[in-house]
Amino acid sequence: MKTELRLSVPSFSRMPALLRGFERKFFHEVHPPSAGWLPAHPSSMMKTLALSLLLPVCLLMFTQSALAQTSPVISITVTPPAGTAAAPLFVIDSDSGTAPQTRNTIPATVTVTFQRSSTGATTSFRIQGDLLPASGTTALGVDSTTRNSASQKVDLKGTGTVTHTFTLNLKPTVALGAGATHRVRANVQQLPSNSFVFSNTGASSTSAGFTVVHFRDSTTSTNLNVHAHLSAAATISKGFALVTNTAQDDFTVSLPLLITRYDLGDVARTLNLRTLVTLEDDLGASIALASGAEVQTTLTSLSAFNSGTPNTPATRSLTLTRSFLPSAPLDSVNRTYRVRVRVEIQEDAFNTTALRDLGNLVNLSSQRLLHFNGTLRFAGGAQASMTSISNTPTAGAFEPNPPSKVSLATNRVRTVLSLSGGALTGQAGMTFGSITNLDARLAPDGTAEVVTIPVTNVKPPPGTELSGTFGRIKVSYASPCLTSAGLVVDAVINLPQGLGFTGGRATSRNKLLRLLPAVAAVTLGSELRHTGTLNGSITGADAWVFDEARPLWFRVTSFSFATNGELSFANPAAEWAHKNAFTQLNNQQTGGQHQAAAMADRLTNDGWLKSVEATSGTVAFTAATDGTARTTGVKLTLGKGEVRPHFPSAPAGSPDLRLLWTVSGNVEIENGKIKAGSTLTGAQSFTVAHESACEKEGCPEPEQSLRTVICTPQGGVFQLTPDGGLECVANLGTSFALAWDRRGSAEAFSHQTGKFSAASFFMPGHQGYVAETRLADARAPGALLNAGLAGQTLVYPQTRAYLEGQGLYAGLNFTVSSGAQVEGEIRIADMKSGILLPLRTNVSKYYARRSGVSGRHVAQAAPDALTLYGYPFGFTKMEMAFLSNSMDGVAEPSRVNGEVQVPKVKQQTETEFTQKFTGLKIACLGALGGAEIDPTDTAPKPLSYWNGSISPKAIQFVPEPPLLGDCGSGNRLLAMLVESSVANIEEPLFGSLVFRNTGNLTGLQPASLGMDGRLGLPGVVKMRGPRKGGSDAEPEFETYEMWPMSKLYFNDALDARAPDTGFVTFGALCNVPFYEDLEVQVITSANSASTLAPFHLASGWSENGLTYSNSLFFDSAHRGFPPADQNVTFLQYRNPDPNSANFRIVAKQSIFGILDIKDKLTWNAVTRDFSADPVPKENLLVLSLEHELLYLSAERAELTFGAQFADLKHLNLANAAVEGVERLHNTAHARVNQGARRLRRGIDRLDDLVEDRLDEWIEDYSEAVTTAIFNKLHKAFEDSYNANVINGPLGYPEWVDRQNGKLKDVVEKALETGGIEEITAPLRESLGDLANNLEGTNDLLSDIQDALDQAILTLDIVAGGFLVDGQDNPLNTVFTRQPDGSLSPTIEGENARLGVISDNPETGQREIASNLVREFVKASLPPNLANLADSIFARSGAKTAADEALNELMAEADPALDSITGTLQQVKIVLVDTRNQVAAAQGFGEEIQRVVEASGERLDDIVAEVRETIFSFMDEAAERAVGGPLDAGQKVIGLFQEFSEKTLSDLLKATLRDALMESGIVQDIQHLLRQRLAELRHHLHDAIDQIYARLSKITKKIAKKFLAPIDEQVNKILGDLPDVLGAGSVDGYADIAGDTLRRLRLDAKVELSLPEKMQLEAFFEMSCFDSSTDLEATQGCPAANGEKTVEVRVAALDIPLSWTPSVEPSADTVAEAAGGANPNAEENNDELRASLGIWFGFAGGEPNSIGGSFEMTSGEFDFESVVVSDVRAAVAIGFEQAYLAAGVRVKVSEYQGSGGVFFGRTCSIEPLRLVDPDAAAVLGDPPFTGAYVAGEVWVPISEVAFGVPATCMFTVSAGVGAGVFYFADGPVFGGRLDLGISGEALCAVTFSADLGMVGVLTPTGFNYRGVVTVSARVGPCPLCAPFDRSFPVNYKDGNWSFE
Repeated sequence: MKTELRLSVPSFSRMPALLRGFERKFFHEVHPPSAGWLPAHPSSMMKTLALSLLLPVCLLMFTQSALAQTSPVISITVTPPAGTAAAPLFVIDSDSGTAPQTRNTIPATVTVTFQRSSTGATTSFRIQGDLLPASGTTALGVDSTTRNSASQKVDLKGTGTVTHTFTLNLKPTVALGAGATHRVRANVQQLPSNSFVFSNTGASSTSAGFTVVHFRDSTTSTNLNVHAHLSAAATISKGFALVTNTAQDDFTVSLPLLITRYDLGDVARTLNLRTLVTLEDDLGASIALASGAEVQTTLTSLSAFNSGTPNTPATRSLTLTRSFLPSAPLDSVNRTYRVRVRVEIQEDAFNTTALRDLGNLVNLSSQRLLHFNGTLRFAGGAQASMTSISNTPTAGAFEPNPPSKVSLATNRVRTVLSLSGGALTGQAGMTFGSITNLDARLAPDGTAEVVTIPVTNVKPPPGTELSGTFGRIKVSYASPCLTSAGLVVDAVINLPQGLGFTGGRATSRNKLLRLLPAVAAVTLGSELRHTGTLNGSITGADAWVFDEARPLWFRVTSFSFATNGELSFANPAAEWAHKNAFTQLNNQQTGGQHQAAAMADRLTNDGWLKSVEATSGTVAFTAATDGTARTTGVKLTLGKGEVRPHFPSAPAGSPDLRLLWTVSGNVEIENGKIKAGSTLTGAQSFTVAHESACEKEGCPEPEQSLRTVICTPQGGVFQLTPDGGLECVANLGTSFALAWDRRGSAEAFSHQTGKFSAASFFMPGHQGYVAETRLADARAPGALLNAGLAGQTLVYPQTRAYLEGQGLYAGLNFTVSSGAQVEGEIRIADMKSGILLPLRTNVSKYYARRSGVSGRHVAQAAPDALTLYGYPFGFTKMEMAFLSNSMDGVAEPSRVNGEVQVPKVKQQTETEFTQKFTGLKIACLGALGGAEIDPTDTAPKPLSYWNGSISPKAIQFVPEPPLLGDCGSGNRLLAMLVESSVANIEEPLFGSLVFRNTGNLTGLQPASLGMDGRLGLPGVVKMRGPRKGGSDAEPEFETYEMWPMSKLYFNDALDARAPDTGFVTFGALCNVPFYEDLEVQVITSANSASTLAPFHLASGWSENGLTYSNSLFFDSAHRGFPPADQNVTFLQYRNPDPNSANFRIVAKQSIFGILDIKDKLTWNAVTRDFSADPVPKENLLVLSLEHELLYLSAERAELTFGAQFADLKHLNLANAAVEGVERLHNTAHARVNQGARRLRRGIDRLDDLVEDRLDEWIEDYSEAVTTAIFNKLHKAFEDSYNANVINGPLGYPEWVDRQNGKLKDVVEKALETGGIEEITAPLRESLGDLANNLEGTNDLLSDIQDALDQAILTLDIVAGGFLVDGQDNPLNTVFTRQPDGSLSPTIEGENARLGVISDNPETGQREIASNLVREFVKASLPPNLANLADSIFARSGAKTAADEALNELMAEADPALDSITGTLQQVKIVLVDTRNQVAAAQGFGEEIQRVVEASGERLDDIVAEVRETIFSFMDEAAERAVGGPLDAGQKVIGLFQEFSEKTLSDLLKATLRDALMESGIVQDIQHLLRQRLAELRHHLHDAIDQIYARLSKITKKIAKKFLAPIDEQVNKILGDLPDVLGAGSVDGYADIAGDTLRRLRLDAKVELSLPEKMQLEAFFEMSCFDSSTDLEATQGCPAANGEKTVEVRVAALDIPLSWTPSVEPSADTVAEAAGGANPNAEENNDELRASLGIWFGFAGGEPNSIGGSFEMTSGEFDFESVVVSDVRAAVAIGFEQAYLAAGVRVKVSEYQGSGGVFFGRTCSIEPLRLVDPDAAAVLGDPPFTGAYVAGEVWVPISEVAFGVPATCMFTVSAGVGAGVFYFADGPVFGGRLDLGISGEALCAVTFSADLGMVGVLTPTGFNYRGVVTVSARVGPCPLCAPFDRSFPVNYKDGNWSFE
């Protein structure tokens, strides 16, 4: 056979992939290039040729070999690496693969057993590995170079087996994650002998699983290499939940986790781990979770790796228990549930929210979760709530089994529960204890239904019970217990109120039970109530039920109780409760055991029940709405009997009111009342008596005068009334007339009727119900007995029918019937006999009983002319109502109407006025009482003598002493409640006046009468003072505030010394500035219409030790001025002699509690101000003080102060001039401080803002609210009252009820919401816009803006410029801050004026100040020497020496005045900013508005206070109208005549004003104003003080210098003078704010001798601060709130530290004084001068601190070569501050140095300014406690460095300074740094540069700020060319900044 082999050479590029693979294997594995079989680098052609030749051969050989082989492998065992969930295999990609870092592969050992054979040969084998997941056969990616093991040659020839072990190291190429299980599959491959390629033997094996954690990231990764996986299986650790227990209301799943991390080079970190739980049911529906769905856990300090060789991953094991709570109940019966938990872990070291999703680590299989809703349901329907499950319940069998797939709700699953306890549902607190082995069915809704349960007692909480109510009768359920049958109890019926039970009456001693015997074994339903009728039996024959309403006993044998609330008893008998007691009384009487027969008389209105003989056999009871028992369905049969009622009553033993019947009675009771038709037959005659005498409380007991009448019942029948009373119509034995109010022992009566022949008798019943009487329980019996009877209807008190007199009343009732002609008789007041008046029919009605006659006594016509008590009367109505012979206490008022006349006091034959009245009361003895004013006669009534008038409001006739009240028939006086107005008092006045029948007014009346004869005054009476401004059309006036010490009264017109025209007067305290309130007597006219009437202020007087101030009853005679024994007429008293000390008003004050001053005042009634007498000198500390009160008014007090040393021998011309200057400056200063034109207004307006002047604004606001709201309330209230009370169903108490009354509705609308009628904005809305509620100039912000404008203008007048109008009046200018800090516009033009100390820009001179000094000097001289001033100052032309001296002195004062000007400019800038903020409602304006807007709660309190005032006022008015407390339903007639609209609105206005002042809102605004303005005010005052002190100083220097020499020549003529002469003078002023002396300043110049040896210019200042109101007192070291502190400062200013001996005056001196020059005078410009001061502090009147200071002001002194040019020091010692501060500057040759030191505690910045002004600027506000040290030195470096002496030709100096400070307050650390250089060259060029910086330490480092100053001069000055620049520099947080 021939075989032909054909070869083709295909293109290599198109070879199949298999061949290309083979090519690679052949050339590179079988025959590598180094073998030499082929060239090392064959060309592509050769390569292609070789393959073409060899490939077919190889394929053939491979195929033949493979077909011929069989596998010799017997067994394979694959051993995987160790790796469990708890201890996983770590695969770390970053390992190098070189030991020991070989963890980048997965090792596995494969053991293969081969079968040897005789035909075997040595063969090569290897293992090819695969990495498999936990399940499945799909291999995971591994590096192909690691897939095959090393090959081994196996000798297969022979017998037996041979075993070889291979090693795999698989390197995964995919992420294996963490915690997953993997396997290794091993395939055995062999290399056939005739093949080049390993082939599978077909033998393979797979290893067991192992757990891997794969770290893929390299160490350079930005993410963390951290993993988490389950270290064991997750489980449902709690498979049940109880909704009603928060500790058991969720399910839990447990997750054991292993956290691994491998981050070489990193550190331990805190990482976040988040678990997310999801739940789904077996249908795949997701279940929403209410909580526990997502939980984050913090893994603190998780290590990056564990150090070692090699380093290993860090691990942390933890078990997380995750609770999850489903949002809705689970269906535990029909559904199972799967729980999954996803885990996320933080993988970024810095992003805590970037978490890597690890997937669902937990994926549990579906299982049943038992979800209990907490309800336990028992048989019978009762339910309980489970509180805790103590076992672990599991699901049992299904019911039905199998469960229904259609009716899922019927399915149940059985389970067994053990409960820790529970509580019954529907009854709070009914609990039961633990239960074990409770067999239950769990329903799909979570309810556990009880199958079996051990008997378990139910425990009610203490004080409560299980019960049910049926028809208002309660059934108690006792001994409750839980059984398998349900909730079982013993039912006990609680008897309603008024019903009692006893099982053995004979032995119970009438002790009754509220409970019936229990009905046992009653099962309760779902509502814990029984169902059906309860039937109970009663054992024993002596069981009774007692009905206390009758009162009756019913014997009972059994009962039944229906669920409608009807309780029925079987009832064989009935008995009256008191039968045995009355029987015993009768037996004792029969047996003679009573001392008197009357002892057997027991009065009772239910006595007819004693005759009860039988009942209908059953009796039933129900409970009414008020819970009381109601008897129903019982009939009683009665025998004959007798009743002795207790009301109406007759004394025991009396024959009156014996009510007998002799036949029988039939009574039926239904629904608690006796039915109509119940009667007692055989009624007998009886007698009734009534009292006719007057019995009045407090009066002597009158002789009894009983009047008796015999009554015979018509038809012999007593009708029973519904309440158990008796009624009949009785014929009177003889006609009978009623008579009452017996006057004396004679048959004389105040009131009588004609005769009656019949009357109706009524005895009230004994039984009633509170709900029907409409009265409180305590008053119900009274309502029962006083009730009337209209047919079969009871008419109770305080009902409309009762007030109208409908029905019969207890006693004998009489009526003047239609057609009857009955007359009545009256005899009243001081009448000696009576008059007859026909009585009106159907209206006149009476009832009589033992207490007297009551009813209506109405005449058809009234007498039209009677004189009673001397007053002419006319009557229009005579309709009287009585109660027991008296008109007092009658619900329906009497209508006795008419008029009374009052004669003129000085012309008694003429009538002054006639007053109509209504409702005049008449006492039981006929005395006249009170009456209302007829509404048709309300016009004012004249009082001619007093030129006044009154508006009467009510009248009352009051007895004259002795006060017999209604007991006597003596004379009475006409008293009136009146409203009146008098001159000079704006408010209307209310009070009482008492008129005699002469027309004169009485004096003070006793308080017991309620009419004292005086008029009340407001708490503060405001009276107009002197004019203070405004226009002629609208002038403005000051206001005096008078605090009344007495009421106002009219003087006695008939006093022998009374003036021809009357007056009104009262005692008061008058509020004036500075002084204590003045004790005064105000005297004014009663003519309120007079606008010209003055008022006088007198001193008051003392009488028997009494004054207005210590007695309310002073001047009870109403003289109005001292008695005759004090020898003064009315006019002398009213206008006392100024030269006399008698009857003078005294003004008192204490200055700082050290000096008491008293000024005797004279009142000017025309100008309405005070003047004062001169007073002697007083001692004030180191000085002798004199003061003078120049002027005193309501708002102003002008005082001057002066002082002299006591040792001055005489005054000379110079001293006189100096004192003249002082007086002028006092006046000028007073004009500045008190106000000349706008200058005064500016300071005063600023003072008004800072001081407590907001009360004026509150007053204006309160007035506006009064106009808008309060003035309209009177009408609104009256309309509501008329609609609901007068014409409606309510009584006053119901109308005024604070909770539900109609008044409340009106008040709420007016105060809270909506408004009423014209009140469009209620009070709350008005308060809410408090700051801007008022219009125009009353607006608060407008006031503030205007005040700031005036303050700015003040600054311009003093130290700036201002514009004027055509009349030269200053005008306000609105300034604006520019970016550079300057103000625009510029004041210029022909209408521009300079300020007092301003420079004239053309001359550079302070011309106005200089001219002012000239005028002061001229005006200071006496008139006859004033021409001397002409020789001192030049009128024109060349200047005199005095002019020159003045210019020099003004120049010397320039720095000080410039400093003052600068201060005022700073003040002005702040004022302008504040003013503009207010105008724009920004900044400051917004702060004020926020204060008001933030006061919501306080505004609530204000509204509540106004509301309470309204209700309290109405109650007082109502009680005043009726004379006492009111009963429910009572109406008050004429309530709104008790007070006027003005009275109500004034009261509410005062309430609102006081509430606002006390609310804190005003104080908050005041505090805000003080914060902003107090310091500015201080600077303003201080600057003006200094200006005038400087001008005063200059003026006095001029006066002394140019007048003293002339004075010396004059003194020579007078002869020798003492060797030592001294003169001194002090000018001063008082800063008075309201009543407070805030500051006293005395600027002094003292000459110790003449000619001068030494002179001292100094000041003395005392300041008083109140820490509760003064901002100055609350800064630094604040005093306790409300504590007043006093500071005293004494200082010598700019005094020389050396002086020259005195010399005699020379001709040069005299010439100089006359206006020439002194050629010999030398000027010492370098005089050494200094200012020295000392101060003292006082608190609570005791010294608490002392300090002093020294500061050089000019000159220098030297020691050897050391020159000291500046020394300053201060020291303080005290409770609040103690410090030492000092500074010095020295020069040694050209070396200069300075330094300062401070240590201690200071309450102000001043000591630190003394040491270093720059440091003080950065420290903030005091106090400061710590130390400060600083110093600097200047060195001439040109001399030191170059040896060149310092000259003007060339010198260079450098300076350096440093300082450090520390203050504990803060704390504050800081320091300062100074650098400088200066020099001069060629005597023409100078230069300097300075850097000064001060800084403090902040948390970020030192922050410095300072100023760089550069200056230079070229050329000789003043012709030099200057260059000056300065700019701020800052160093903050390491950075420099320059501006």
